[in-house]
Amino acid sequence: MANRFLFLAAWVLLSAGIVLASARSHAVVETVKDPDPLFADEALLEVTFTAPFRDLSRDRAEEPERRAGSLTWTDADGEQTLPVEYEPRGKSRRDRNVCTFPPLWVHFEKDSIKGTLFKKQNKVKVVTYCRSPTNFQDYVVKEYLAYRIFNELSDASFRVRLARIHYQEADSDRKPVTRY
Repeated sequence: MANRFLFLAAWVLLSAGIVLASARSHAVVETVKDPDPLFADEALLEVTFTAPFRDLSRDRAEEPERRAGSLTWTDADGEQTLPVEYEPRGKSRRDRNVCTFPPLWVHFEKDSIKGTLFKKQNKVKVVTYCRSPTNFQDYVVKEYLAYRIFNELSDASFRVRLARIHYQEADSDRKPVTRY
């Protein structure tokens, strides 16, 4: 019964999205002077987060601690690395019984992001994989698709971009964990 409801809900949302998308093509499109470069492209973003992830995943305090790290990606100018701070976020997903790896905030240093993909960001919400089994990665992709559908339905919705993230433990030679 629940699967039928989800299928019906997805079909309704997709149908509405197709109708809105086709109606939008006939409307006057307002141009934005300086669009947000992070969300202007729909291509998969490949990034490496380097931080003390063991400490981050164990931080279940009411006011979690920010931890220094870096964010690396490759663009037309080559490999780029920014100093950032990572902070666990959320409530229920920070409960160890729910998720072994918490969702994150990525905080940017204002001076370091000028002229980069992240130039309009102070901080970014990152939806993480929660637990290690593969089906938890599928949940992240499904959540991404739900937000994309909602973007078609309303301009008052969170902009999203799918990323494949390599989580590299700071000060470790261990192979990074890679997840969407």
